Amino acid sequence: MEDLSLVVQQINTFTVATQQDYDNAAELCKDVKAAIKKFEDKWKPLKDAAYASWKGLCAEETTALKPYRDAETIIKSKMTDFQRKKMEEERLQREEQERWKREEAERLLQAATQAAQEGKEEHADYLVEMADQTQHMVIEQPKAIKTAGTAVKTTWKARIVNDSLVPVTFAGTMLRPVDVGTLDKLAKASKGSMTIPGVEFYEDISLAVSRG
Repeated sequence: MEDLSLVVQQINTFTVATQQDYDNAAELCKDVKAAIKKFEDKWKPLKDAAYASWKGLCAEETTALKPYRDAETIIKSKMTDFQRKKMEEERLQREEQERWKREEAERLLQAATQAAQEGKEEHADYLVEMADQTQHMVIEQPKAIKTAGTAVKTTWKARIVNDSLVPVTFAGTMLRPVDVGTLDKLAKASKGSMTIPGVEFYEDISLAVSRG
């Protein structure tokens, strides 16, 4: 066979203008394909050996790292459980604060009504103003404690609790066939405030810890 490097160089200036050129090109193409096969056959055993070695190293690495991966999963799970507990406590605290504001505003309005009935108009006006301020009071929440090297991300997601109750459409969005991806988007957009039959929105937590 003619030296392949010379053949490759000739290809750049090769033209196919006649039937003979076409026939010559076919033979040349066969030669090139044969050379390609020769090189592939030469490198295949080396590649196979390298791949086998790589797979072996990966298997050893996986085995060696497994106890550490398991330990990481366990401790992050415990940290995530702690974060969920904190979030639930904060939610209950916010609900209690909102309940107090509502009940206190109602108490003040009742007192205002009583004062008005007794002819104490100025005091009644004061109580109405206090009720309004109480209802719109912004209670400062405790600042979240940040632990160096960690990051907590919360994402609203959806889970199906009763497939048969999920409607075909909701707020102009097609839900059937039931698409959890679409429901997740609705959960995120509404921050869990929507109510869809057969679906439960929840706040998922993911935890990232730096390597130090």
